[in-house]
Amino acid sequence: MIDSILVPLDGSPLATRALLLVRRIVEHRAAFHEPAPRIHLVRAAGPEELAAAREELDVVAAQIGASAEAHVLEGDAAAGILAVVSETKPALVIMASHGRGGLDRWLRGSVAERVLRACPAPLLVANPWALERSAARGEHPFEKILVPLDGSARAKSVLGPVAALARELDATLVLLHVLAAGQDADEARDWLDACRSELGGLRVETRVERGLAAPGIIEALRAGRGDLVAVATHGKTGPESWFFGSVAERILHESAAPIFVVRTGGFFEGRRQDREKSREPAQARP
Repeated sequence: MIDSILVPLDGSPLATRALLLVRRIVEHRAAFHEPAPRIHLVRAAGPEELAAAREELDVVAAQIGASAEAHVLEGDAAAGILAVVSETKPALVIMASHGRGGLDRWLRGSVAERVLRACPAPLLVANPWALERSAARGEHPFEKILVPLDGSARAKSVLGPVAALARELDATLVLLHVLAAGQDADEARDWLDACRSELGGLRVETRVERGLAAPGIIEALRAGRGDLVAVATHGKTGPESWFFGSVAERILHESAAPIFVVRTGGFFEGRRQDREKSREPAQARP
């Protein structure tokens, strides 16, 4: 269960659209009579803007309810967000891919990119226009979550966090293995089936395709295999490929799909395991 969510905001309508996902999670919890997650709203501002920023963020927190807490910091936005992440240790960070900077600041040099590079908590970065269109049509924003896997233990480490997210969003997981030349398809299917068996209680599909990783993932997204793509920061390619030049960067630049990023070996892993051991079982969901 995702017991706390951190949402960076910058006072712009675009950034605020990340709250559409937060509201969906809160409403889903309420439908099953489960407690709402703790919501941490974070905003950085200059000295002359601090008072106004606090006032605006307090209004947003009041609209969310008693579970919300506002954090207003002076100084650099990305550094402030990461400081509050380290302090509060949220189970999930949700942020819009665009804010005050608009299209001109996405991706290189933006606050979102800097947070992506360093955030130790699972992080969901979503296109604010897509979120608004889904909300306006009353649609489920993420019916399918595409999970690219390469057969490595590190890539597989995304499954725990993405399973928690799928439960909160009532989404289907689509496990995709894009095979390079010479890799055995039957072996890949067996491995994916083993992964599926570990995801009891969730709707799970598996797919094995051949080709190059990034083009294969992007083509799967364009073909409607997923509305959101979930990746671990390390796979067989190793940490040196992350962030620029990586599969994830190509997904962000060549696809409108949001991305859910899990950093392997993060310092929240032990804390999350402790929470799960101490938590009473929640009401079963269909």
